[in-house]
Amino acid sequence: MKSSPSFVIVCFLLMNIAFPLHAAQSASPAKEPGYDLVVYGGTSGGVIAAVQAAKMGRKVVLVSPTRNLGGLTASGLGTTDTGGWPQIIGGLASEFYTRIHRHYEDPKSWKWVTRE
Repeated sequence: MKSSPSFVIVCFLLMNIAFPLHAAQSASPAKEPGYDLVVYGGTSGGVIAAVQAAKMGRKVVLVSPTRNLGGLTASGLGTTDTGGWPQIIGGLASEFYTRIHRHYEDPKSWKWVTRE
């Protein structure tokens, strides 16, 4: 039987986080965790939540059940979602789109297809 990525991640978390914390509580005083926040989900919202928390000085772990981060935003639905009105996007989303735009202005970024 082949395990799904979600099942594997949950098993990993239980074996490496939940059980050791429980064992530490019963055997000795609790240790400080190595992170302040666990964000589960590599969607746009999950990534932005993790980035914002890190910008606020928190130690963050981002756990995703899939290999690709970004969800629908990374798949090209941005213009459809905004109706083509860029002024309605702000905050970290605006910073993200601005960085992508700058990246693809450089002709070296177009490795498999031309910009045209």
